[in-house]
Amino acid sequence: MNSFVIPIAVCILALLITLLAFRKTSKQKKQIVLMGRKGTGKTRLFLALTEKNCSAIKTIPSIDSVNHMLGNSAVLVDTPGADSFERTAEHMNLTKDDLVIYVFNRKEQQSPQNLDTKARIYKIYTGEDAFCDGSIKSIKLSQLIGMGSNSPEIQDILSQIL
Repeated sequence: MNSFVIPIAVCILALLITLLAFRKTSKQKKQIVLMGRKGTGKTRLFLALTEKNCSAIKTIPSIDSVNHMLGNSAVLVDTPGADSFERTAEHMNLTKDDLVIYVFNRKEQQSPQNLDTKARIYKIYTGEDAFCDGSIKSIKLSQLIGMGSNSPEIQDILSQIL
């Protein structure tokens, strides 16, 4: 009887080792990171993208990031406002599969300062003045208030980022 126990135990152990060695690692979720200076509408956009009613919510400057799952494959991250994004991008370990949504409200802030990342950058202008650059999405900050996830503007953004 003992002569059968050892070979069976060895086979089970070998099978477990093989399963552990060849199991698929879970794919890291894509990060979609909202970046921009304070007061540009990042949190309003975050609330609209996450289906939260943003008309009743007052946004308060924060030093913490807020995360929300978008479907099964992406995490939306609302970062605190900053003048420089060097530390934020390094801290988040952004890859080429990730996306930065850079939100700005002044034409002279079109390019984020010190943002060296492999991630794709999608720009959204939230200023009140007209903006003519066709490569940049333009949504007035006042329009974001009360805008739900079913609005055409938000659906357009979601279709481009997911």
